[in-house]
This record gives sequence, structure tokens and C-alpha cells, in this order.
Amino acid sequence: SSCSAGGSPVTSVAWLRARCCVGAVLKHRFCASYPNVSQCRRGASCAFAHTRDEVKTPLLDAEEEEHNPAYLNEPFFTRKFKTLWCPIGAQHDWQSCVYAHTYQDARRKPDIGYGPQPCPYWSKKDTRAAYSQRCPLGLRCPYSHGAKEQLYHPKYFRTVICRDLQQRGCPRQHLCAFHHKRQERRTAGPDGVDYTKPLEKKAIPQEWATSFLAPPFFQETGEVDPSMSFPSGPDPGAWGGGINMPMGAMPPGKAGWVMQGPCDGGGAAASGSRGGGGGGAAAASSVARGGFCCGGA
Repeated sequence: SSCSAGGSPVTSVAWLRARCCVGAVLKHRFCASYPNVSQCRRGASCAFAHTRDEVKTPLLDAEEEEHNPAYLNEPFFTRKFKTLWCPIGAQHDWQSCVYAHTYQDARRKPDIGYGPQPCPYWSKKDTRAAYSQRCPLGLRCPYSHGAKEQLYHPKYFRTVICRDLQQRGCPRQHLCAFHHKRQERRTAGPDGVDYTKPLEKKAIPQEWATSFLAPPFFQETGEVDPSMSFPSGPDPGAWGGGINMPMGAMPPGKAGWVMQGPCDGGGAAASGSRGGGGGGAAAASSVARGGFCCGGA
């Protein structure tokens, strides 16, 4: 089969999957010209969405995308922030975007029951790894997978003061997971999660899990990842099925790596920039002290 891009027939299978047919069938992302769609050379034949009504994936409210202060409240940050894949086709700042871009950046919905304690098995070294390769229990892990899941968890969000604000000014400003003012400080109740057993599979919505395990773009490259596509359903391994693992026995020195250790995953640290900007001083800012390690956790 072939598809047309800009009036020229294209027969490359890789190009078809990554740029045309996937978009034409699913329209999971906006056209790179959005919202100035009059600039799109393909016009009505474009494989990507030109309006919000065309997007075939859940969206946040436009006001949330635009950082309207009235919408950036506690329920938004704890329940919605970074839980949906980014539909924006144009280049933009990932750190200030309310959508997720990689599994380092994404959050499972906290309503499925995981707690704020960091997962000792969560792999942050290979940013291109499939979800099932990052933790043996996959979606059913009762621990937080990475810094974003922990920091914005209802039991952790804005319970710790932001140290960056006091030292050099907070680069995250209104998106910061730490409180800047006394009136912003939250008091979380006790953590009642049972970390000794996997989450109930029935607690994980099938539709959300299918979307979460099959991003509309290959992580970090913008291309389709065949390993992320599951025609007959999500990757079984990502559900943690059939795994017998002693969840209560955390490896020595691993239990507090998000709380105590610096960002060493090659991503953005306290500087708030993409790609590891900020160097050693920024990377050394720990979560426990109110420093923010987002790209490598």
C-alpha cells in the first residue's frame, strides 16, 4: 500500500507507520502546524488532527494545557498531570507540558491504588525500554514508578517545602510539586498501601491501560515503536502477570533512591531544562530536600 505526503506517493513501510497510516487511522496527535492549520500543506488530507474534535485520544482541558491558574489546582496535579500521552505535534518544552512524553515522564493514575514509596526495581537507565522491562510487576506494582509518580502522588504532593525557591529561585514555578508558601502546604494522611502484594488487576481500567502501554509515538524519537503496539491487547508482561516476587524485601540501599539520590538518568534535573542541563549542582538536588529530579527517575 502507499500513502501520499505533500502530493508525492510514499511506499516506505517505516514512514507509513510512523507518519501517515498510524495518524490517518488513529489521529492521536495534532498536526505540527496546529493551531495555525491553514499553514498545513496537506490540508484536508492531513493524517494528523487539525481540531480538538478530530483527536482520537483523551485530552486535558484547554485551560489546563494553557496553565490557567484557576485550573492548576490540587485535583489536577494529583489526578491528571502527566497521566495522558502528549498529542502535540510541534516541538515544545516537555518540562512545562502537562502531558507525558516518555515513561520517565509519565504517571499511572493514582486511583489504581499505588503508593508514594519509590519502586526499588524501576529501571531508569534505558529510556527506550518498554514498560514491562522497567519493573517486573508492571502496571500492578504498588510502588511509585519514578519521581513524577511519587512527587505528584496525593500522599506526597506539596507536603515538602521547595528548597530551590529559598536558594536560587524555583525554575518550575507554578508546576512545582513542593510548596512555596505556607498556605500551599498540604498534610497527607497515613500511607495505607500494602506494598507486599501487587495491585488488583480489576482496579486498572482496560481502556486506559491499553493507551498507556501503547504510546502514539516512539519514545524520544517521535517514531512508532513496534514493541509498544499490541494488536490483541497490551503487553501481558506490563501487567506483571505470573510473577512471584517478594515485594516486601527491598534490596539494601534501594528503598530510598528517589528520596535520597541525585538524578543520574541523563535527564533534566532541578534546572527544569531538557536533556540534563544544569550539571552537577542541579543534579545533586534531592527530592527529600525539595530538589526536583524529573528526567531520570
